[in-house]
Amino acid sequence: MEVSSPDVLRLADYVYVIGPPGAGKGTLCGRLANGSNVVHISVGDRCRDAAKEPTDLGREIQGYMEKKELLPTRLIIKLLGDLIEKEFIGGGRQFLLDGFPRSADQAMLLKTHFETNRGVVSFECSENVTVPRIIERSKTSNRPDDTEEVGRTRYRDWASKKDDLLGVFRREGLEVFAMDTEGETDSNYEIFAEKVKNWFGLNHQK
Repeated sequence: MEVSSPDVLRLADYVYVIGPPGAGKGTLCGRLANGSNVVHISVGDRCRDAAKEPTDLGREIQGYMEKKELLPTRLIIKLLGDLIEKEFIGGGRQFLLDGFPRSADQAMLLKTHFETNRGVVSFECSENVTVPRIIERSKTSNRPDDTEEVGRTRYRDWASKKDDLLGVFRREGLEVFAMDTEGETDSNYEIFAEKVKNWFGLNHQK
């Protein structure tokens, strides 16, 4: 069956994982994906990857990144459509979207583009925990934005948008599962995996 990106976006199942930088989204999503057929898409990582590619989309994304401006929602939707289409063709049906949506405006588009929305996991983690994690991550990530200054700025930007974002989810009837991720990774993972597998109907998987 041949399907276009918009069709694929409506056919797949989604769980959205949101939270400040350094809250553990990539770590827990990646671990769950490695042990199941769920596809993990880190929107931030994929945008950085796309910016390195010699394509019209890549060059446009790179332009915004060089100016340190937020990407327009249309570019993120286009990128997600391309990525999900590739995974869908390969058999992917259930997706963890890590770091998307990031704003109330983006969240209001979910029912238009992403029909089967299972729920939202909101990672709760304080600035005093996330920033040291980002500094530690910088030792291996090679990311220019993994600095204390940028970490604090991005945390406060997240905090300023969080309530409006969660408000949209709830008005749209999506279940929001808030979980504290300041503790030990294994314990956080057990809580996270149980909830996501329940939403995706994967409770039988370990």
